[in-house]
Amino acid sequence: MFVSSVFVTVLAAALGALADGPREQCVGTWNVQQSGQTCETVSDGTGVTISWLLAHNPDLVCDGSDLPIGKRICISTYTPTCEAWETATQPTCATDPMLVKWNITKDTFVELNDNVDATSCALVLGQQYCVTTDWCAANKVECCKWFPNEAFCADL
Repeated sequence: MFVSSVFVTVLAAALGALADGPREQCVGTWNVQQSGQTCETVSDGTGVTISWLLAHNPDLVCDGSDLPIGKRICISTYTPTCEAWETATQPTCATDPMLVKWNITKDTFVELNDNVDATSCALVLGQQYCVTTDWCAANKVECCKWFPNEAFCADL
């Protein structure tokens, strides 16, 4: 067991580890519109378990009491696929050239990488981070074959 875990650690270091990738995005919500709605009624009405509701709605309190009217509860998520990864060469996203190279903001970068803290934006040198979920941005030549009117196609 020791040999295999050392091998995996060395292999990961040699290949460059991947960041966690894009964050889940809420794509379906339940809006509490009347009194008497609880986590149980939301769960029954949507088919989503209470444990899932709690995991995806950190501010949700499921203690059997009525949920506040107007409360929006995430009931469905989607995780986009990362289309391109870059290796960190600097200790923070503020100094790493990958954000400029891919023309993305710090906020977008944090959204694309679930394990990057929004405040410090600290990076692990040598680790690969997601820089786009846009297939065309990651595959410009191929994209321009299918969509020649894209603005960036004129530069190719």
